Amino acid sequence: MAARSQSSPPRYSSSSSSSSWSGFFMGSAVTAVTILLYQNRTSLIHLLRELRDENEEEEHASQTPVATKTTSRSLSHLDNKSSKALVMHEDEQIGFLADIVKQLWPYINIAASDTIRATAEPIFKEMAVPLLRTMHFTKIDLGTVPIRLDNVRVHDVDLESNTLAFDVDVIWDGNCDMKLKADLIGSFGVKSIKMRGRMSILMRPLAPTTSIVKAIQYGFINTPELSLKYTGIAHVAELELIDQTIKDVLKKTINSMMVLPRRRIFKMDKACDFTHIFKPPIGILRVIGMEGRGFMVERGLLVDDVPDCYCVVEMGDTKHRTHTVNDNLSPVWNETMDFVLSDHDQRLNIQCWDHDSAPLDTDDDLGTASTSPGEIILAGYKLELPLQRDHMPNGAYVTLSAEVLNFTTNLHSLSATPTPSSSKDDKRICGLLTIFVLRAFDIPLTKEEAATSVHVTFETSKFATNSVVDYPGVDCLNPWYDKAFLVHLTPSLVNNGKIPSIRFDLMNGPNNVLGTVAVTHDEIVSAKEHTLAETRFVGKKGAKIQFQICLQGIESTKPLHGDSWETSSDLLSGSYVSDIHPSGSTSPIPTGLRGTKPSPLDAVMNSPAKIPTTESIAANRGGFFSEALQESAEAFDESRPASADQSHVRITIVGGKGFRVRRTAFFLADDVPDVYLNVTFGSSPQVWRTKTVHNSLAPTWNESKDYVLHSHGQIISIDVFDKAEGQKDKTHDMYIGSVRVTVGKVLLAGGVAEKEVLSEGNPTGVLITIQCQLPK
Repeated sequence: MAARSQSSPPRYSSSSSSSSWSGFFMGSAVTAVTILLYQNRTSLIHLLRELRDENEEEEHASQTPVATKTTSRSLSHLDNKSSKALVMHEDEQIGFLADIVKQLWPYINIAASDTIRATAEPIFKEMAVPLLRTMHFTKIDLGTVPIRLDNVRVHDVDLESNTLAFDVDVIWDGNCDMKLKADLIGSFGVKSIKMRGRMSILMRPLAPTTSIVKAIQYGFINTPELSLKYTGIAHVAELELIDQTIKDVLKKTINSMMVLPRRRIFKMDKACDFTHIFKPPIGILRVIGMEGRGFMVERGLLVDDVPDCYCVVEMGDTKHRTHTVNDNLSPVWNETMDFVLSDHDQRLNIQCWDHDSAPLDTDDDLGTASTSPGEIILAGYKLELPLQRDHMPNGAYVTLSAEVLNFTTNLHSLSATPTPSSSKDDKRICGLLTIFVLRAFDIPLTKEEAATSVHVTFETSKFATNSVVDYPGVDCLNPWYDKAFLVHLTPSLVNNGKIPSIRFDLMNGPNNVLGTVAVTHDEIVSAKEHTLAETRFVGKKGAKIQFQICLQGIESTKPLHGDSWETSSDLLSGSYVSDIHPSGSTSPIPTGLRGTKPSPLDAVMNSPAKIPTTESIAANRGGFFSEALQESAEAFDESRPASADQSHVRITIVGGKGFRVRRTAFFLADDVPDVYLNVTFGSSPQVWRTKTVHNSLAPTWNESKDYVLHSHGQIISIDVFDKAEGQKDKTHDMYIGSVRVTVGKVLLAGGVAEKEVLSEGNPTGVLITIQCQLPK
C-alpha cells in the first residue's frame, strides 16, 4: 500500500520539524504570491468583481421562475482577457523577487538549518550501511547566497474550481557550511549545495471577497536536482557512497513533505473548508508494456557478455522494477506498473541495468531515459525513448506503452483486479481512498493539558495529524487539523471488493487515547457518491471529530463516437461535472472527487481515434480543450522544432572565454579544461548537451537549436562543466558555474550577448556568448 498526505502547515504543532522545513519554502511561495497579487492586482480584482457580479445576477435570477446555472457555468462566456492579463513581466518580477528573498534569507537560513538536523539525523540512523549510521551534523549554516525564484509561468484561471496556478523555478547555488562526523570516517564538510527544481503553486479557492485568496499550496512537480561539494574528505574511500547517502536523505526529506502529490498548504482564511482547498490527483498513469532495442554485446577476453536487462521505472516517490530478461539485446517486459498522476509535467524516469549475478560485481548502467505523461499522451500513448549516458545517446532505445485511467464512483475495479501471486506483482492500483481529518470539538481537557492529534489506522498502516497545543489565536479545545491522506488501493488490500475498516483515534500526547471511531466499508459505499462526511462523538466525555472519506474506483474512458472528438456534445456543454453534495455535507465534494462523467481532457486522453497534435491544440486554444493538456503540450514543444504556425527562436551557443588552466601537482601536467555545456530552455526539463571542446581556454561550439517561443521572458539556463576524462560517469566532472538569461535580454543586446558564469553567486571571469534569432 502506498499512502500520501496533504495538509496545512502545523501552525500549532508541538513538533517543529515539519513547520521549520515548511518555513524554508514558505518564504518562496508567499513571495511569489506577493509578486502575483502586486503586479496583477488590477486584473485579478477585475476578474473577481465579474465573479461577484455574476453571483449577484444569479441571486436576482433565483427569485424568478427562470432556472439558473451554477456560478462557474454562468462565467463560461467570459473571454480570456482577464486571465491572460495575469502573465507577469519576467524581467520586472525577477529583480523584485530576488530582493525580497534576499531580505528573508537570514530567517529562512535558521529555520531550514534546524529542520535539516531534526529530520536528517533519524534517517541516518536507519541507513542500511552500518558505517553511515553514526553520521550526524556538528554544524549547519546555509550561507549567504539565497535561493532564486524565476522563470514564472502563470496558467489561466480555472473558473470551474476557482483556482489560479503558476509554476516557478527554485534555484539555489549556495555557499553553505555544513560539518558532519561519523565513526571510523571522521569529520568532513559540505561547502556548497546546488539545487534546482520546478515548483507548482496553487491559489485556491478564489472568491470576490476581501481576502480574495483563501489558501495557498505549493510543492515541487518533480524531485529537485541536487549536487554537493565537500571539504576534508579527500582521504575517504567511501566518498561516492557518502555523497549518494546525503543526497538521498535530502531528497527523501523533500519528497516526504512537498513533492507531488504532496503539497504544503497555508490557509489565508482560517474558516475555509479544507475540502475546498484540497487538490486531488488527476488520475493513474498505467504503463502497460515496455520493450528495448539496440543494446550492445560487451566483448570480453574469454567470452562475450550479452546483457541481462531490467528497468527501474520511477515517478514521484513511486518506484517499480521489471523482471530481468536474460541474454537478450531486444528485451520485452510485459508488466503493468501504476503511478498516481498529479501533474502532466511529472517526470517518468527509466533506468536500464545489466544484471550481474557475481557477488562482487555491481549491475552495469545501460542508460537512462525520461519523459512525462503529457509527452506520452501527445505521442498517442506509445513512445520510443533514446537511452542516454551523460546526456548523450548511446544507441539503445526503450519503447513504452501507457494509458491514463480516471477516478470514478464506479467501484467495479475494486473487485475486477485479480489478487497478485506475490507482493512483487502488486503494482496495480485498483482504487483511491481519500481520508480527510478536518477538526475536533469539545476536547475534555484544560488548555494547559491539551496537545491533541488524530491517528488514522488503515490495515497495517498508521497516519497522524499534527499535534495542536495552546497558542495565541488557536482554540486548542476545538482544534483544526486539516489533513488529507491518499491511500492507493492495491489488490492485496481489497477482499471481494471490500476495503478494511478505518479507525480514528483522538489522542492527547503520544499514548493517551481520548476515544476511538471506526468506519466500515459498508458505511462509505452507502453514502452518496461513496463520500461519507460526518461529525461523530468520540469517547465518553462529549468530544467529537469531523472527517470525510471518499472511496473511488478507476476506469478507462470509453472512446468518443461520431466524426470527431471536437464535436462531442459533452465536451462542448461541459456537462461532465456533477454538483451533487455528499450525504450529510453542507459543501460540495472537491473538484476531482465529483461526478462520473469523463472530462474533456479524459475523453481526449483516452480516445485512440483522435490523438491531439500540436496543431489541434493551437486550433482549439481558448475553447473547450483542457488547459492542463494545452500547457503540457506547450512545455513539451519548447524542446521540439517549432512548426510553421508557431513563434520560435533559434538559440546558438557560440563560444566561451576566460577559462583557466588548473594547476596540479609538480609531477603532473597542468589541466587545460575540456568544456561542455548543459542547456535547458523555459520550463522544459529536456537537457541539450553540447559537444566537449578539449584542451581549450576559449572553446567554440556554434551549436544551435530551435525552441517554441511563448514570451521574451523565457529563460535560457546553461550549466558549465569541465569533463573529467577517463571517468565513466559525470559525477566526477567539475562544475564551473551557471548562466541564466532571458531571451528578451539577448534580443535587446542586438541578438548576441556575453554573459558571465556565476558560481555560488560569485562571478568566475568566464564568459559564454549566446545568440538568439527570431524568424524573419
